[in-house]
Amino acid sequence: MFDPDASSARPAATATPGTTGTAVQPPSARELLSIAWGLALAAGVAYALTQFVRQRVLHELAFVSRDVWWMSPIAHLMIFAPLALVFALVLRGRPRGRVVAFATFAFLAVISQLLPYTAIASWAQVILAAGVAVQLARWYSQASPARRGALGTATRVATVGVVALALTQQGWRVERRHSMLAALPVAADGAPNVLLLILDTVRSDNLSLYGHHRPTTPNLLRRSAEATVFEQAFATAPWTLPSHGSLLTGRYASELPHDWLRPINLEGETVAERFRDSGYLTAGFVANLSYTSYETGLARGFIEYHDYPLDPRLILKHSPLALSGAVQQVARIRSMDDARRAVSRLRLAPGGHAGWHPVPAQDVTNRFLAFERKRGARPFFAFLNYMNAHDPYRAPDSVLARFGDGRRPVDRYDAAIARLDEEIGRLLDSLQRRGALDNTIVVVTADHGELFGEHGLRGHANALYRPLLQVPLFVRYPARVPRGARVQDEVSLRDIPATLLDLAGIARGTIPGQSLACTWTPQADGVPSPAVASVIQGRNVSARFPNAATPLATVIDDDQQLIRNARGEEQLLNYREDPTEVVNEVQDPQVRSEVARLRAILASVAHGR
Repeated sequence: MFDPDASSARPAATATPGTTGTAVQPPSARELLSIAWGLALAAGVAYALTQFVRQRVLHELAFVSRDVWWMSPIAHLMIFAPLALVFALVLRGRPRGRVVAFATFAFLAVISQLLPYTAIASWAQVILAAGVAVQLARWYSQASPARRGALGTATRVATVGVVALALTQQGWRVERRHSMLAALPVAADGAPNVLLLILDTVRSDNLSLYGHHRPTTPNLLRRSAEATVFEQAFATAPWTLPSHGSLLTGRYASELPHDWLRPINLEGETVAERFRDSGYLTAGFVANLSYTSYETGLARGFIEYHDYPLDPRLILKHSPLALSGAVQQVARIRSMDDARRAVSRLRLAPGGHAGWHPVPAQDVTNRFLAFERKRGARPFFAFLNYMNAHDPYRAPDSVLARFGDGRRPVDRYDAAIARLDEEIGRLLDSLQRRGALDNTIVVVTADHGELFGEHGLRGHANALYRPLLQVPLFVRYPARVPRGARVQDEVSLRDIPATLLDLAGIARGTIPGQSLACTWTPQADGVPSPAVASVIQGRNVSARFPNAATPLATVIDDDQQLIRNARGEEQLLNYREDPTEVVNEVQDPQVRSEVARLRAILASVAHGR
């Protein structure tokens, strides 16, 4: 525990020869560690409080774990403790060492609170933190033993409080899960399991399942003989949060209130709620900690929701110090050249947030397989999000070597998709060995695609061109889904919830959309929902982005795609005859009726019809 005056508990020091009074004893390693813990605790709790205010008062996304209350103090201690041990060696025999250590840790604790606020210049942050640290160290050096003792007591009380809060949170989750399980109705006899796999940032063009020249998806291609594959499936948005919202509610992105820095409002029922209320054990396993974590609002209806794992590296990211550009640059030093580059590019500003560090694909799979092994007799509805194919496109060297030297982004992207395909193959093969696969509805799709220079753009969330929206869609369920079929119709991922409920034999309730069974069953009623997508205005983005100044909406039908912004400016692209989508035909008199028809579709979706 933090006891700044730990030396006062020891016998009085002998007088220094030639002086009056007692000598001040040098600090011990134990005392320095106590000081480090006290200030790490203060910094961690202060950071957790600011994130709580952001989430609960300002209704913003903080991009931190639900366990930030204990993760942040531990994260700061992971930085402070090694420094305390260094001080114990360097300051050995120096009576004022404890004040130097206190000032150093106070400086780090204060600047940790300032680093996320990049509007404050780095030099101003350093001066402010140094000034506060000097004042605190001065108070500490002059404080009476009673005041130091009170500070130590406060630290012990705060430690107990943080531990109690952490245990309470864990206990509440366990109790909530037990109560939800107890409230589940009995599922229908023979009810199938449902597995929804969402590959973050995967466009269909780069899958060998769709004819890509590289073998990126051999496992999906092998399994496609047992499934139906949709050739023209389109997401409802070119970025994660609203697209996932559609996949879990059956509503278009434009129907779901959302923003870049706020949780999504999932209007109406979610598909997880429908399955839960039908006796299913519902669980989510996500890799994208920025836009699919618990705080985003996507967890509604899930009895279990696994996002931030208890990984030391991820815990460490709950300290702004660990996210500082300077710390990250130093951590990457492997040679003298790296050291020189780090010094020349030194910056304090954080390089992202805790949510920018995705869960590895194998961990997502392992967590799901552990859940499936222990689920008992109940059917499950499980949603898995994989993020390897999101920039910077993560794949081990053994996979990357099959796709070039890794210099080109598209090579790393293909390798990342191949790595995801390995995980899908492992997951499905594991279910097959357990005898569960054929009684499981399996849907593999993506939330959006990616641009690699098309239209002068890279990345996603910046436009509505076809490579951003056309995604894979693979459906396997031997009892009701044709084997080896290829559907050519344009379909919207908005119809995924209705399709899952239909295949499972569960009433849709208020879930909108159309079951895609109508595409492979000629006598079925209905047609797929229009392939409509939208994107809100960008936030602090390049002026070159089509959504820099206005939101966009699009509809894709037959050979045509109409893109329209809020100012009424339009593009009509024939993506079959003009695959590069560079010719705007909207002014061509011969397509006037086609444009009017597509406008009417957009208007009907905008008005909820």
